[in-house]
Amino acid sequence: MSGRSRLLALREDIRAVRRGRDVLEQKLELLRAELQRRTAARDRQRAEVAAALKDAREKLHGAIVDLGREVVASATLAQPPAAPVEVRVSSGLGVERPILRSDVRPFAPRYGPAATSASLDRAGVAWTLLLPKLYALAEEEAAAAAATRALARTARRVGALDKVLLPSMTHEARAIAFALEEDERDEAARRRTWLRR
Repeated sequence: MSGRSRLLALREDIRAVRRGRDVLEQKLELLRAELQRRTAARDRQRAEVAAALKDAREKLHGAIVDLGREVVASATLAQPPAAPVEVRVSSGLGVERPILRSDVRPFAPRYGPAATSASLDRAGVAWTLLLPKLYALAEEEAAAAAATRALARTARRVGALDKVLLPSMTHEARAIAFALEEDERDEAARRRTWLRR
């Protein structure tokens, strides 16, 4: 490949890299907005979970005071395990995030009413209502973490283009252009010498 064609190809490559860098800059802005949105949603979910958890703990404590720790523990063991959690993956802006789904059924006591009280039922309802909030919080935590990782990865790519690739390509293009100018000056000097003879 001649120097001139290499220079033309290099200039076209530089333009393509700059267009790609512009696309990455746009992606960075979108990721920043997504991270801000996810962080706000995560903070809201944390507040909801904290309130629901406080309520569930208070109701559990009330049941323990009413019935005793052993009765509450026995009643807890009588309950069926929570429904399994199904994890699916969703993608947006090239960022994968989990979606958690579970069939959380309303609380239905599986223990005999004779040895329990309404406080135990209220505690069971409170803990059951907490589960969907925990799943939503886990989704937002994972989404915010994924957005943070994608933002860092994209910022590294932009930095690599700005600090390594573009300067290297620009330097090479300048060197080729300088060499071509030198060749043209030498050729012009040879022509002048040839015309004088």
